[in-house]
Amino acid sequence: MKYDPNIHHRRSVRLRGYDYGKEGMYFITICTQNRVHFFGEVENGIMILNPFGEIAYRDWEKLPERWPHVELGAFQIMPNHMHGILLIHRPVSAVTNIETGTTIVVAPNDVVTPNTVNSPEYPFSKIQWATRPYLGQIIGAYKSTVSTAYLNYHKQNQPGVWLDKIWQRGFDERLVRDVGAFDNISTYIINNPGNWESDKNF
Repeated sequence: MKYDPNIHHRRSVRLRGYDYGKEGMYFITICTQNRVHFFGEVENGIMILNPFGEIAYRDWEKLPERWPHVELGAFQIMPNHMHGILLIHRPVSAVTNIETGTTIVVAPNDVVTPNTVNSPEYPFSKIQWATRPYLGQIIGAYKSTVSTAYLNYHKQNQPGVWLDKIWQRGFDERLVRDVGAFDNISTYIINNPGNWESDKNF
């Protein structure tokens, strides 16, 4: 679907039966270096993404493709920062046949051995192991992929023009502890463009 700022910035989730008290749900804020408006501008309360903002949006949306145990709540790309709710489910391991791409998801307490993954369909020598990433790894990977795509776009469209560093070092995180906090933060994220002029990052 083509990007529509009136629709796509309003993503939110409600997890029935989710234990908000357990580790794994975070409110994330990532800022650009020196609060530079890299990603577009807010017009009449709507965030209008430029090509760099579309990159930042696309790469955040793709996080669950890279890590299936990561889920996205509401998120919003703003001119000089982004907000998002990120859910990281309990530790899960997976074994993947590198040749076929077939994956077996393994529960945290299960043990997978060469006998578990019946050869020759899943030859043990062709298995790579994966575990749940830490929050810092996810954010680091996101910032890296956005920066790389941004650099490639810049080289193609503005060769010879100096490109400043995109992201500020680190990121802010807040553990979402209950449904009230989840609802309040989701509302804040969704309404961020409409409240842009009163935002501390304005």
